[in-house]
Amino acid sequence: MKLFHTLSRFLIAVGVAWLAMASPAWAQTSLTTTTLSNALTDTAGTSVVVASTTDITAPGTGATLTMIYIDQELMAVRAVPVAGTLTVARGAGGTRAAKHAVGAFVYAGNPNAFTTVDPSGKCTAADERFMPVINTRTGTVWNCALTTATGTAAVTAQSLWQGWNPVNYMPSGPRTVVGGVQTAAALVSPNTAIGLNYTILPTDYLVVLATSGTTPGSLATAIKSFTLPNTLGLQGKHLIIKDESGAISATTQIILIGTIDGTASTVATVVALKTPYGAVGLYAGSNGWFTLW
Repeated sequence: MKLFHTLSRFLIAVGVAWLAMASPAWAQTSLTTTTLSNALTDTAGTSVVVASTTDITAPGTGATLTMIYIDQELMAVRAVPVAGTLTVARGAGGTRAAKHAVGAFVYAGNPNAFTTVDPSGKCTAADERFMPVINTRTGTVWNCALTTATGTAAVTAQSLWQGWNPVNYMPSGPRTVVGGVQTAAALVSPNTAIGLNYTILPTDYLVVLATSGTTPGSLATAIKSFTLPNTLGLQGKHLIIKDESGAISATTQIILIGTIDGTASTVATVVALKTPYGAVGLYAGSNGWFTLW
């Protein structure tokens, strides 16, 4: 009987310990951020001077190791000889050592805050141990951000993973070309007009109107409607719409359809490009698109 009670107490203790391990006991930690005070002009130097070493400690091992991340290079902190100076191991975690400019942004945190896989879909910020989460392979910084989805029914609030890549901040493309003419053959059946409308895709960045009634045998389409995509999951994305034809006017304008600067529009009431070579820049906000210029 004594053996039975002893075994029972042991099993209960093991069960309690297992439950404690299975339940998240941590509070979410924001990564420490600072900047480079001196440029890293080579790929071999191990001394890094930063504006602040607050919360950056060393040495450590495993989960207690402090890592810093600059551009797309991960470094392991080996020592903090004096305030503001770090001794590091370059090119950690499979990243490549590189040169870094003075003032470059520095993230510092636990190794578990860094990954090589992009998160996606819905998320719960309180369930994440560290925020943001950084993909050291691509340089993308991920945050679990509250997003508002607006539809014809009720507004639904949810959190989705939102990524931003500071290294590739200015994308080189893609450039989507839209024709804005109605061909002579299409005049028999106006519904077959070419380029009358275009639905902008979430992957589009630069959308240009290349032709607007300048092709022989064609007529300019009076209204060219560019429909903006839903901003759900696109927060922070930029769009540029540009007239390259030089032929738009008050009667051959480009209108944008969507929620812009807080106003939902299904007609040309918010943004209409009417001046030759006109352009507009927008970004996806929490509940619609907002004009930059």
